[in-house]
Amino acid sequence: MKKALLGLCFMCATMANAQGIGKVRFGTAYDEAVPCIEAVLGTPVAADANAVTYKNVSFKGFKWSEITFKFKEGRLTEARCYMNQRNKKAAISQLSDIAKVMEKEHVMTMDFEDDGNLFYAGGSSPMGYGHLFTIFISPRNGIWTTQMRFGPFRI
Repeated sequence: MKKALLGLCFMCATMANAQGIGKVRFGTAYDEAVPCIEAVLGTPVAADANAVTYKNVSFKGFKWSEITFKFKEGRLTEARCYMNQRNKKAAISQLSDIAKVMEKEHVMTMDFEDDGNLFYAGGSSPMGYGHLFTIFISPRNGIWTTQMRFGPFRI
């Protein structure tokens, strides 16, 4: 019985720490994470110890204007995907399309921001509580965007 309980605890701990984007897990060291990211997305347009940035790249079947992977203390803690839109209506129209793709791999919830805008949250945080990602709309640099944010996580 003790072995079964220990095995279950180990499995839950492994699953909680195994959350990430594809094969890249949050908490992965920079030197290990970057080659895995490059294998999927190619060569970044910018990279330093704190961030790796891609422009106009496809991910999960969508063309993203920018994807940035953020690192803190040498570990992957956050990823942000930005899709620039013509206007707020166009930004809203992409929300459900992205959510439909993500719900194939993750449990999803839908809710409304205080301002009435729809958003989705899904997956399980590597912290053991909360969501892995959020899909929402927001203006960024004067342009409406559809965004998918993973983290930031304190790992």
